[in-house]
Amino acid sequence: MTGPFNGPGLGELVVRALRRHPGRLAFVAGDRCVTYAETAGLIGRALAAFDARGLRPGDLVLQVVGNRPEQWAVQAACALAGLRSAGLPPGADTAAAAAWCGARLVITEAGLAGFWASTPSAAPLVARADAADVARVAFTRGTTGPRKRVLLSGRALAAAGLFQLTAAEWPAEVRLLCAEPVSGGFGTMVLPALLRGGTVVLTDDTAPETVAEAIDRHRPTVAYLLTVNLARLAHELPVPSTFETLVYSGGPLAPGDLDAALARFGPILVQATGQTEAPKSFAVLGKADHHPGLAATDIGMPLPGMRVAVLGPDGAPVPDGEPGELCLRGPAVMSGYADDPAATAHAFRGGWHHTGDLARLDERGHLHLIGRLG
Repeated sequence: MTGPFNGPGLGELVVRALRRHPGRLAFVAGDRCVTYAETAGLIGRALAAFDARGLRPGDLVLQVVGNRPEQWAVQAACALAGLRSAGLPPGADTAAAAAWCGARLVITEAGLAGFWASTPSAAPLVARADAADVARVAFTRGTTGPRKRVLLSGRALAAAGLFQLTAAEWPAEVRLLCAEPVSGGFGTMVLPALLRGGTVVLTDDTAPETVAEAIDRHRPTVAYLLTVNLARLAHELPVPSTFETLVYSGGPLAPGDLDAALARFGPILVQATGQTEAPKSFAVLGKADHHPGLAATDIGMPLPGMRVAVLGPDGAPVPDGEPGELCLRGPAVMSGYADDPAATAHAFRGGWHHTGDLARLDERGHLHLIGRLG
């Protein structure tokens, strides 16, 4: 590592977690069970494969792969090596995505086995990157403008994971169901699960019958879901739940869905709010805050470790209760947009990350999202 100390990076925390619990199960995927020690071996083999291919710090590795232990190991190896990881679900236009993000290496479902078979030996798990180095390139959805490539440092990803470690109200025994793509924001839950010594159950499907099978086989205690998928489970899950915590993001639950989820699962709901530029790092609405009649705009308290302000057009804070732009400072915020200095400067004007969300603070200190600017 080089440069001044600026907090731990993702790779360092991954290595720490894996070394603490070598004999425990880290991942379950179908019939496969992968221990913490075996996961460390996968990461070491990925590092060796990168070296064999001549990859250098700053190069980008694009994965077009579903949820697999190897897929997550490649992300962790990128963070250790100073490479940039990016991910898309299977079926994406690989060639177009690779050209757009400048990938030096592309790993697809078809090529996944060959990538690992070519590296029988593992490199040591040593952090070669500074925490400030970009570890992941994430893609905005482009709903309010052209899609952008968001640069997330190892420090930002580590901070996002640590925030979820403290805020998600984890059960005592962690068996995390990951049915959403872990290559994106949902991957922030993997690190805290491993730091807790838990097991991550990987699937590629949030259908109620698939979740029911996971419940029957693995009895997960916590899950992280898109709001729409949590709502579907509340109405359609065909078996009793084993969940003790259900974390969701992607907007509020509609009143009918909230009532159904509370009736079905009990008071175990946690809403995590963020954006691509600050993964799941705005605010958290805890279990005790979920009740019938909850305001759909309420996203809870700002996360500890992140500074939040609601600013007017002049850049000054607006009075509590008044609408303004939600702005952030803190370690989980992106480094900027790839190859777009104008957009980066605009987002960071005045020393704040401007989210583009219209928000207000209520008398309890809860944030309310009330729309988008413009």
